[in-house]
Order: sequence, then C-alpha cells, then structure tokens
Amino acid sequence: MKETTTRDKSLLLFLGFVLLTGCVLRCWNINQSFWWDEIWSTMPYVKASSLWQVVSSLGYYFNNHIFYSLLARGFIAILGESEFTARLPALIMGLLGIVVLFQFGKKFLGVHAGIIASLLLAVSAFHIDHSSEARGYSGLALFALLSSFYFLKGLKTNELRSWILFVLFTILGCYSHVFMVAVSISQFFSSLLFIVAEKLGSRKVVSTQKPLGILSLPCFFLVSLQYLSIVLFSPPFLQIWVK
Repeated sequence: MKETTTRDKSLLLFLGFVLLTGCVLRCWNINQSFWWDEIWSTMPYVKASSLWQVVSSLGYYFNNHIFYSLLARGFIAILGESEFTARLPALIMGLLGIVVLFQFGKKFLGVHAGIIASLLLAVSAFHIDHSSEARGYSGLALFALLSSFYFLKGLKTNELRSWILFVLFTILGCYSHVFMVAVSISQFFSSLLFIVAEKLGSRKVVSTQKPLGILSLPCFFLVSLQYLSIVLFSPPFLQIWVK
C-alpha cells in the first residue's frame, strides 16, 4: 500500500514537472505579434460583430476554427484584447493534451509508455508551435486524443458512458478543425474490425454513428460550401466566367 502511494506521488511529481516544462516552452513567445494565419482567423471571426458570423462560416481555406473562435471570443470578452488572451485557449488545450496523452498511454500501453509519450509531446516543437498560436490545432490534438481514448475504452468495456463521451469529444474535434474527420474514419474502420472479429456486440458501436453524423452535419455542410466556393472562384473557373 505504501509502495503504491509513493509510486503515485512520484508519477504526479513527474507529470507536474512535464507540465511546467511544457508551459515554459509554450509561453516563451506567446506575446509576440500575430502572424498571417492568426490574423486571418482572429480578426474576422473572433472579433466578428455577432456569434452567427462566428459559427456560420469556415472562412477562406478553413481559417475559421469554429470552436476555437468561440473560446477566444469568450476569453477576450473576460480578460481583454491581447495576443496572449487570444492564444490562451490554445495554451490550455495544449497542456491538457499532455495530461490526456499520459493517461492514454498509462491506460492502454502501461505507465512507462505514458511517461515517455507525455514528455515527448511536452518538448515537441510542432506541438509547442501550435499550442502558442490563436488557432484550433491544439484543440484538434486534444479532442482527437480524448475521442480515441473513449473509443478504445468503449470497445473494451462497451459502457454507454464511454460511447457518449466518444461522441461528444469527436464532435468538439470536428468543430475545432475539419481534419478530425480523418480520425473518425480510422475509428470507424477499426470498429468494423472489432465487430467482424466478434470481440463485442455491435449495437452500441453502430449506434454512435447516428448522433455523430447528425451533429457533424452543419460542420460538413460548411466544408462542402467552402470547397465549392474555392473551386468556382479559383483562377481557371474565373477565366471561364469572365469569358
């Protein structure tokens, strides 16, 4: 019992050290001026005149990461307008991603895998970069991890709670960035493999696809409109219209 308690304390201390390291690295340049893509995302959508403008468009080349725009809008309303405030949701979700990856590794691959994975993510230049900019990428990473965590847990336990959380985090991932669809597709085919192998009853796995489809429809409708506008107003098509 005492050995277990000591081990848990050591893990908490290690995780605290990893989070502190990750936080320092992500805050290093967090007050620097916005770069081009952040201006495209922050100015038109986070500072839009109405919430409808925030949620009704994905922006040119999907520069409006809807869930992030809503979060940043709220943080700016509470804390005031600054580069740090606009990037704060990305920082928080980036740090949460480190914690979730630790738990993910610990749950499915063992404690040592969780330790190594969380440390690597904390010092990952790519993750540091996207956790310190006013964009939805750190949210995409966080919700992809949470979605996958509860997907695997649902396959293992077949609990309704796990499937509900799987749907919730998948939807949040879709509204953080449309590339979440790639994660969903891989999960769908993975579930088919489990069903074919008769590892669990297929009813709950299949039943999650209906709410996922319904709740994701607005996002994918916006994606379709965006692709259509890009195609129709690209230079070759514009030449056709002009002629």
